[in-house]
Amino acid sequence: MLLALDRVVTPADGSWAEFLVSAIVEFAVWTSRPTGYIDADTARWLVATLSAGHGPTENAARIAFEVVKEAEKADEALLAFAMRGAKNRTRRNEREPGRERRGLTPTRAARTGPARLPERWRVR
Repeated sequence: MLLALDRVVTPADGSWAEFLVSAIVEFAVWTSRPTGYIDADTARWLVATLSAGHGPTENAARIAFEVVKEAEKADEALLAFAMRGAKNRTRRNEREPGRERRGLTPTRAARTGPARLPERWRVR
């Protein structure tokens, strides 16, 4: 329901994005069992929910990236979705000068790509 609300209410206050991201990360990574792991079923649910058939919103792409970053291990479907979202954000930032000043650029980890992800983020 929160993700549907995020899709229809734009632009939202910056605190909304922080709340939404932290709530979904908390639920997916630390409330679901086993904690710290995103299995294939959870990854499929997250990808389907975050993309909603139209592709992810900026907040949804950020949620995917933050879930992967926070989890001890994430299924490759979610990892691929998060990397695509980071790649799309980078492209948007290149087309829209000034986004860097607003703090909407991907983190350094998102720009390094999957080959340079820390060991704990890699899917085995």
